Amino acid sequence: MESKTKTLKIHPADNLMVALVDLQTGETINHGTEIFQLQTAEPAKHKFALEAFSAAIEVLLYGVVVGHTTKNIAKGVALLNYIIDVASGKGEVHARRLGQDDFIPWKRGMTF
Repeated sequence: MESKTKTLKIHPADNLMVALVDLQTGETINHGTEIFQLQTAEPAKHKFALEAFSAAIEVLLYGVVVGHTTKNIAKGVALLNYIIDVASGKGEVHARRLGQDDFIPWKRGMTF
């Protein structure tokens, strides 16, 4: 199975990817012209860093800010709740700035 069918970058502005299947430490990821190795095992539906992060960097998913890093994170490392602070109200402001109102479900009358 090729890497492009194993992972997904949901929005072009995202700085992380989603594992679509269970991935192993050291597995090769092909993203555009970049090829890199996963630094941690990644269960399906979990996210990993598409770039190296320093502390206090915005984490983007669906083109909106979903949190901020709390420490340095290497490219290819799992993004876990304990290494990001989850954003609360910032996502809506950032979505408007990027023109991504479609990513705000309550604006379309949808609820969870």
